[in-house]
Amino acid sequence: MKRSRRQNRGYTVVEVMMAMTLLLIGSVGVMAMQQAAVQGNADARELDVASSIARAWLERAQRDATLWTPSTVAVVPPSNLASALIVNENLTGQWFVPKARLAATGAQNDIESAGFDILGQDVDSLTSSGLRYCVNLRITPLTTDQTLLRVEARVFWPRNLTVAPDPNFCNQAPSATLDSDTQKYHFVYAVGAVRQNVQP
Repeated sequence: MKRSRRQNRGYTVVEVMMAMTLLLIGSVGVMAMQQAAVQGNADARELDVASSIARAWLERAQRDATLWTPSTVAVVPPSNLASALIVNENLTGQWFVPKARLAATGAQNDIESAGFDILGQDVDSLTSSGLRYCVNLRITPLTTDQTLLRVEARVFWPRNLTVAPDPNFCNQAPSATLDSDTQKYHFVYAVGAVRQNVQP
């Protein structure tokens, strides 16, 4: 039995082109979803690192406050507040770049920098080429005798990974409008309190 010529025919050019078009549309969608997933993962990782840095700076301030013990001198704040380098660096209630421990000191020869690399490690220079995250602190007295202080840590980093940031973006004094500059930077905030250590 002979098959008709119509049954032996293959796909037409129009059918092949339509199939290729549908395949291309599906592929573009998958690629767009992949790009969004990669960007989302990168953003989540950066947010996690920045949150860890903010918590670390609050812990540094709390550790630093253990050196702040009562003084027999009747002054406000107590005269030995200077022993707490980070806490005593700026009590004006304004944002500042913490630099008290940027120079290596003591037997451990370590630093506590306001600048961090992509992995969240302290960098020894606030103009380093590997600088990614920056920290500002704001310390505000909560009591009239200044034995209880509110400590705020602000971590910020440039939004665009493909463009190198200004090498001084971490070292310069924080401006009052930095918080509103959300087109250039991401921000993470953490808030805590420290108090005078009552044990001498």
